[in-house]
Amino acid sequence: MSSLAHLKSAGLDRVRYLGDLIRWDEWYNSKIPLVFLCIYYAALCRPELGAFFVLGETARLLAVIIVYASFGFLVNSYSDRQVDVEAGKPNPLAAMTETRARLLVAVVALVGLAGSFLLYLDRVSVFVVTVAAYLVAAAYSLAPVRLKERDLWGLVAGGLAQRTFPALIVFQAMAVWDAASIAICCMLTMMGIRFMAIHQAKDRESDLRARVKTVATTRGVPFLKDLTNLVLLPLELIALTLSLVFMARAFPALVVLVAFYIWLFLVKARFPNEVRGQESIFSYSLFVGLYYVYWPLFLALLLTWRDPAFVLLALVNVLRCFSLVKNAGLTIAAVATAFYARFGKQLVRSPSDAQVAKAGEPPLPPASAAKAARPR
Repeated sequence: MSSLAHLKSAGLDRVRYLGDLIRWDEWYNSKIPLVFLCIYYAALCRPELGAFFVLGETARLLAVIIVYASFGFLVNSYSDRQVDVEAGKPNPLAAMTETRARLLVAVVALVGLAGSFLLYLDRVSVFVVTVAAYLVAAAYSLAPVRLKERDLWGLVAGGLAQRTFPALIVFQAMAVWDAASIAICCMLTMMGIRFMAIHQAKDRESDLRARVKTVATTRGVPFLKDLTNLVLLPLELIALTLSLVFMARAFPALVVLVAFYIWLFLVKARFPNEVRGQESIFSYSLFVGLYYVYWPLFLALLLTWRDPAFVLLALVNVLRCFSLVKNAGLTIAAVATAFYARFGKQLVRSPSDAQVAKAGEPPLPPASAAKAARPR
């Protein structure tokens, strides 16, 4: 029994070590929900596929995209080993030798590309999109291209690699290309570039210490904020609106989600002191509830309504981001409480004098008259 416990402990240690290498905790909660969003929409568009086929397709897509995302973070850690050490930032590959680190990155790339090819032998186009994704991720980090240090190209390449290509892989694999899927890809592109701008702004000081040339170090954080507020966010909002409109045309029930989120957003803005977790414009938190929780979960519930076999996907959607779902629930409770505290009392008024008199009882005298009649 002790040997079994030792093997279990050793296995868990290896899993944690692997998670640290690919920086799993840094991205799974923000990347995977959007993959599910695309899968759910594609499944809704193709009811002929059936629940079990979609479940199998979901497993294949998750395998391809998770290995791809792992490669993206690994290759970035590999290329930034020296600068991260100089800047005092943790880097999981910094302690490795050059040969071992290079071999690790190459093995993950080979496994990801070979897996994509084998899993989609019948759809070569999916493999082509995956190869393009790997090339962009590598070009973002690796010299001599290293788009990361080539001004605005770094923002664009990072956004495409992290947000756009996973969606392209999903829609190409499930053969769903319509106005909504194209709008979703545009929305994710703007979101990805916006997130890269925020990331570079947060890393500006460490990048300056390590002499890394980014938009934040060369043009400054105010430029990134102006770019976000005046260009990226408006374009993202336009693409988001079009995505919801096109999607609601096919699935009118989505209007419920839109109305709910607008109400939630307005009440949070109206009561900033009562509701925690305000959504700052220049931060990762903007629209995080919609993107990561409400929208994917609502589509999962629509799938479950159509076929109860999809309840497994709905449960996965809740479990894979339990902390986000819990925070969303607390936010909804706080918003509802603030809303009731402000408007609820207006809905429950005391009976008027006319109503009391109609019931056969004399109306109460006004406070001034009662005070005057009081004996001195």
